[in-house]
Amino acid sequence: MTVRTVEYGWEAIEEVERDEVSFDLILLDGILSDMSGAALITAVHANPKTKNLPVIILTALRSNSELDHLADAGANAVMEKPFDPISLANQLRAHLALRDGRCVRWWASDPSTR
Repeated sequence: MTVRTVEYGWEAIEEVERDEVSFDLILLDGILSDMSGAALITAVHANPKTKNLPVIILTALRSNSELDHLADAGANAVMEKPFDPISLANQLRAHLALRDGRCVRWWASDPSTR
């Protein structure tokens, strides 16, 4: 697996739109220095090449309206910080499997959610 990092939202948009690069998933912070996570998702999903690219957001945002805004913009998953690394790995695995048309089983660390 190759991981690319960028500092700004505009750099992320440029990276995913490059023809010679193909991404499997975007993992980003909900609050970027130059734009909102929702704006980045909207820009990425506006491109036919990347419109179905899964996006997972890690965020310190807490209000339901802010979290709903990210989901409405097209985030496939929104995880509040601090996040559980196992839950993040499960989200990554699940969204990559869905993209590949595979079924995936995962268990939450909280038994009440099983």
